Amino acid sequence: MDTAIDGYPVRRRLLVLGVLVVSFVVFGIVPPFPAWAAAVLPSGFSDHLVAGGLNNPVGLAFFPDGRMLCIELKTGNVRLLIADTLVTPAPLFVVDSLRIDHNERGLLGIAVDARWPVRPYLYVDYTTNRSQNVWVSRYKVTGDLSFTGNGQLAVDPASRYDILTDMQDNDGPHNGGTLRFGPDGMLYVSIGEDAEQCQAQDLDRLGGKILRLDVGYLPDGPGGPPAKSLITPPFNPFPAGANGNAGLVLAYGLRNPYRFHVDLRTGVLYVVDVGAASFEEVDRVDESGLNFGWPTYEGPLYTQLCPSASTVGLRAPMRQWDRSEQPVAACVSAGVYRLRKNAPHAFLPEYEGDYFWADLASGWLRRLKRAPDGSWNTAPPVYGQPDSVTWGWGFVDAAEFLEGPDGSIYYTVLGPGQIRKVQCDIVVGVPDIDPRSGVALAAPWPSPARGLVHFAYQLPVSGGASLDVFDVDGRRVRSLIAGAWSPAERRVVSWDGRTDQGVQAPTGIYFASLRSGGQRWQQRFAWLR
Repeated sequence: MDTAIDGYPVRRRLLVLGVLVVSFVVFGIVPPFPAWAAAVLPSGFSDHLVAGGLNNPVGLAFFPDGRMLCIELKTGNVRLLIADTLVTPAPLFVVDSLRIDHNERGLLGIAVDARWPVRPYLYVDYTTNRSQNVWVSRYKVTGDLSFTGNGQLAVDPASRYDILTDMQDNDGPHNGGTLRFGPDGMLYVSIGEDAEQCQAQDLDRLGGKILRLDVGYLPDGPGGPPAKSLITPPFNPFPAGANGNAGLVLAYGLRNPYRFHVDLRTGVLYVVDVGAASFEEVDRVDESGLNFGWPTYEGPLYTQLCPSASTVGLRAPMRQWDRSEQPVAACVSAGVYRLRKNAPHAFLPEYEGDYFWADLASGWLRRLKRAPDGSWNTAPPVYGQPDSVTWGWGFVDAAEFLEGPDGSIYYTVLGPGQIRKVQCDIVVGVPDIDPRSGVALAAPWPSPARGLVHFAYQLPVSGGASLDVFDVDGRRVRSLIAGAWSPAERRVVSWDGRTDQGVQAPTGIYFASLRSGGQRWQQRFAWLR
C-alpha cells in the first residue's frame, strides 16, 4: 500500500537516507540481504569489519597520512581511527546543535583540508537547529598534525567558523551532504533541492546544485559566515547575481546529489542523483556550468514540472538505471578506482579508472568501464561475481564509500553501525624468478586460494612447455599449457579451480607441475572451493 509521506507515496519518497534502518522498520521494507553479513564479492576479493558499535556512521574522510575520520548521523560524533582502529571510545569532537527530526537530517559530510597539515582544518556539512538550513562549518585541529608521534588529535568546538548557513532545509529530505576537496584545492559541496523541484533550475538559490568554494582566504579562528565573494573562485562559471549564490555554482539541475566523488587524477566529479520514482542517474561533471535537467528530466523521462525552465543544452546522465519497478531505491556514488603505488590490497590493473556505484536499498554494487568512444558501460563480469551486472552484493544501508590508502574500498553501514572494507587478496606483483637458481616455477599465490590462483614461471631457455595441476594422488586435474612454445621470459598463468571437464575442484592440496626440455619443477599450494 502506498502510504503518504509529505504528500508523496512511500515508494517514491524513501530516498537516500530515508532508507535507513528506521525506514526498514517503520515501513516494513525488508532488505533482500542482511546488512550485517559479509558482502558477496568476486573471487580474490573479501569483505572485512573495520570498526563496529557505531551509531549510524554516515561519512568518511582520510588524512594524507592514512588516519581516518568517521561521522555519526544523529549523534554528531566525529571519530578518529588509526590503522583501522578507533583511537578511543570517546569521539574526537561533537558537532553540536544538530537538527535530527528527519531521517535525512543530521551530520551529513566531512572533509579534511586539501593543504593538511599546513592548514589544520576539518569541514562538516550538517542540518542545525540554529536555523532551518543546511550549514557548512570549519573546525581547527591541534595535536600530532604531522603524525610524527602517536597520531592523537584534538578539536575545540569553540573554534567553529561557519562558511555557508543559508542552504534551505524546510522539507526534511533532499539535503545532499557530501564535502570533497578537488585537486585544485577547492571545496565541493552537494545540496539537494529540499523537495522544491524548481529550485534546482534557479541559479540564485543554492538547492539542487554542486557548489565549488574557495576556502583558502578565510581567516583563522571562529566566526563567519563570510561574504560570498570571499569564497567564490574567480573561475566559477556564473556571475554572482543578486545575492552571490550563482557565483558559487559549479553544476545545477540536480534532485538530491547525496553522494559524489572527485577523481583526484582528473578533477572530474561523478555525482549520483537520486531519482523520484523511475530513474537513478550518474552524472559526470567534466566541465563547469552543466545543467543536468531536473526537474525537466528524470533520467530520460521528460516532465513539465517547471514550465519556464530551459531545455537547451542539458547534459544527459553518464549512466541511468530504470528502477520504476523497485519498491524503493537510493543509489550512491562509490567512486572512480585508482591504483595506488605499493598499496597492499590494491585492485588488479584492469580496475584502473573504473567507476563503482551502489544502491543502499537493494544492496548491489556495480562497476562501469569507459569505452573508447567515451560511453560508460557495465564492465565485463569477472569470475565469482554474483551476476553479469552486479559486481558485489550485500551493501544494504551502505551510505558512504571511499578508497583508502591501502587500496581497499571502505564503506559505512548505517543500521549495524559498522565501517567495513572490500579488499583485493590477489598479490598483483609477480614474484621474481632467477633461472640460475634452478627454479623456473615460483610459489603459487595466493595460497590458500579461492577463486583464482596464479603461477609465475620463466624457462631457462625458450622451448616447449607444459603446465598442469595435479591432486595429492598424482591425478592430473587441469592442463593449463599443453606443450606450447614459450620464450625464456617471465609468464603468468592462472587457474580458476575447474577441472578439464569444467567441474569445480574440491578443497584440498594441489601441485603445479611445469615441464620443459626434460626438466620438471613442482610447487605445492592449497585450494579452497
